[in-house]
Amino acid sequence: MDSLVKQSKEVTKEMMDSLIKKQIPDFDAQPENYKSQIYDRVKNYFLSKEYSAETFEMYALQGTPSNILVDRKGILRDVSFGQNGSLEAKIQSLLKE
Repeated sequence: MDSLVKQSKEVTKEMMDSLIKKQIPDFDAQPENYKSQIYDRVKNYFLSKEYSAETFEMYALQGTPSNILVDRKGILRDVSFGQNGSLEAKIQSLLKE
């Protein structure tokens, strides 16, 4: 289960840019009126978001099911989304290390 963190109501340009650039890679090349609309929507999204799922955001997870695979040394080895059938093989490989 993830840890929910109360969101600050302060929305910075850096927060908005981070979200936008992940979703719209060519955002800077878009017309100014379009960019303004997107900034408004993203700001409203952040203002309406009361809580944030800490692990979900930390590892940029996309949905469920999601897997975070960490080795014995605590090193992140894999982050995956969906059922791709390769999780068991990855775990077995790490167990042999």
